[in-house]
Amino acid sequence: MRFCDAEMRRRHEALHAVAESDDPVAAIRVSRARGRALRGLSRFAESVDMSLAAAKAARGLGWLWAAVEAFQQVGLDAYGRSDFRLALAAWSERLAIDEARGARPGIAGTLGNLGLVHQALDEYPKALEYQERALKLMEELGDRAGVAGTLGSIGSIHYSLGD
Repeated sequence: MRFCDAEMRRRHEALHAVAESDDPVAAIRVSRARGRALRGLSRFAESVDMSLAAAKAARGLGWLWAAVEAFQQVGLDAYGRSDFRLALAAWSERLAIDEARGARPGIAGTLGNLGLVHQALDEYPKALEYQERALKLMEELGDRAGVAGTLGSIGSIHYSLGD
């Protein structure tokens, strides 16, 4: 048996155990772990479903850092599968939470991710708007690697526009 199969079985059993215990925090932790195991098995649709459920539950409990991490993973999985509308929704949720928390590094990265999604959807003006907001914030934060990556994304958008 492969490691991921055994790990998936363990996490599935844990999910049932916490469901019986009525502990919502434990259920969120196990759901997130199960989502990661599903991702490891390349079962991305199930991983997205599990991570999305964990994100919504965590947000509902005010456990915002867990919601941010889960929405980020949903966005990554959806973007990787070219489900750009789902990636847009997940990263928009993450952005709203990060903005409410004042988590500037998270805001900057998520703005860049949203720019990438809009670029993939051929929505270049919107993509530029998000990337330029990300660039400004990354410059303020002194994130030189982030600035470099964002400048590359902005260049890619201009290339797509024929500029």
